Amino acid sequence: MGHFLNYPFFFKLYNWLDNNQYKKKQIMLKQQSFYLKQIVNFCYENVKFYRNNLKALNLLPKDIKFIEDLSKLPIIDKKTINQNYNDFFPKNLNNIKYIERSTGGTTGTPMRYRITKYERNLAGALTYRRWKRANYKIGDRILIIGGSSIIPNKNTYLKDLITRTIRNAFYLDSFNLSEKILRNEIDRINKFQPKFIYGYPSAIEFFGRWLYNNGYSLNGIRGIVTTSETLYQHIRVKIENYYGISVFDNYGLNDGGISAGECKKKEGLHIDTERSILDVVDNNNNNIIGEEGEIIATSLFNYAMPFIRYRTGDVGILSPTTYECECGINSPILESIKGRTVDILITPEGNFVHGWYFLYIFWNYCKGIISYKIEQNNKEEINIYIVPEKESDYKNTIKKIELAVKARFPTWKLNFIINEKISYNNKRKFIINNLLN
Repeated sequence: MGHFLNYPFFFKLYNWLDNNQYKKKQIMLKQQSFYLKQIVNFCYENVKFYRNNLKALNLLPKDIKFIEDLSKLPIIDKKTINQNYNDFFPKNLNNIKYIERSTGGTTGTPMRYRITKYERNLAGALTYRRWKRANYKIGDRILIIGGSSIIPNKNTYLKDLITRTIRNAFYLDSFNLSEKILRNEIDRINKFQPKFIYGYPSAIEFFGRWLYNNGYSLNGIRGIVTTSETLYQHIRVKIENYYGISVFDNYGLNDGGISAGECKKKEGLHIDTERSILDVVDNNNNNIIGEEGEIIATSLFNYAMPFIRYRTGDVGILSPTTYECECGINSPILESIKGRTVDILITPEGNFVHGWYFLYIFWNYCKGIISYKIEQNNKEEINIYIVPEKESDYKNTIKKIELAVKARFPTWKLNFIINEKISYNNKRKFIINNLLN
């Protein structure tokens, strides 16, 4: 309902996407090439960063006709975007309907960006298409277990009530999973009677374990979809045991515009081809298939801030048997996805806080910050390592971060450590609880 109110053609778009996923490989590639040529032309005419890049390489838009031509262009990353931020403003931005967003970065590098309102609706329609594979029907009541990436901000009770009603959703905040809150919410959740669960794998598993240990159950659940984190096999098994239903994993990156989701075969994640192009590259930035490499995104409709060959920081494998799934969906398959792992933190009171809480703090307060890492060694303290931009007012940003965290978790002592460089473990975790490791 909410998408329809925002975009009257939403269901027409959804139905087209639902049918399009079964079209032949050649048709999907032709669609992507068509939209790629359009956005490259737009970038050359309107976006200073890309126009300068193409000229420096002696390239014209006509030289980027097909997906394989993307390899002619350099890969960009969050650091590049932050350093050249004003050059990513299209000169006709005032004529584009867009939304401003920011990302704490699943690699510990924050960034501000924009997406068009059309792309936002396209992303919503693609989400529903992936959910349908997990037995979701548009209008089903949803229990959402997660943080602010999938739960909207709630400034007032009235706004919260309107949002819940329009989305037909019940939100369980994974940033405050205390025993008291869970006992207060379980009766409301059962009264709500959700048919579908969506959220972070670790949070869904945590809630399922709490239900099991306390003798509760949820009746009538017919679908579970996980997102935002890597769904490890042992977590999948636990979730399916606790809830008694199969889990479907999803992957998405709003800034890059890429997304993918499992079908009933569970042999990889079908990549959504209608919004973006997903590539995997090796250490030399060469495209690879069947080998582990870094995921690169090219958005096809984000005219408010185009991302062409954008380094996501995630690691995955493109299946060599792509376009050959028995389910009938003719899209390329992401065989595996890595690089989205954080720990659950613990307050001095013993309450559990999903580690992504800090990622979303940095969503809102990223000015002057190049990268960061969160580490907990005891219940009372949180160490926040920060690499600031040179000559930036990062101290003011730190004050805002501290006030925001203290407003919700006043008993935590926050230790800010300023570094020139941050080291990560071999899994490149950047939110770590050493009490659990």
